[in-house]
Amino acid sequence: REEKEEKIISLLKELEEQGSALSQITREREEKEEKILSLSKELEEQGVTLSQLTQEKEEKILSLSKELEEQGNALSQLTKEKGEKILSLSKELEEQGKALSNLITEREENKEKIASLLKEVEEQRDTLQNNT
Repeated sequence: REEKEEKIISLLKELEEQGSALSQITREREEKEEKILSLSKELEEQGVTLSQLTQEKEEKILSLSKELEEQGNALSQLTKEKGEKILSLSKELEEQGKALSNLITEREENKEKIASLLKEVEEQRDTLQNNT
């Protein structure tokens, strides 16, 4: 049970780390968007042949957008998998808790049965001794 709890804690820490990674990806995305804006302004100011540079920048933007989308999808999938794993472990832990509770109850019932049988044996022994 402790092992399962530790595993859940570990998975929660992993999720927290993934949240940090998502924040980092978001910051990087914002930085990349700012860089794209900056590059667009620079092109306008310099009056460079926009057709060629625009095409290159659009390709770069598409490439960065796809990369960010893939990273977001991968992170979403990891988060989903970890969440499912935590749910699975929580259910397993709950089932083990119920099983343990049942075993404890059964043990208490067995103790009571043993005590009752011992009492019967003592009574029968006393009866036998009184009869002899």
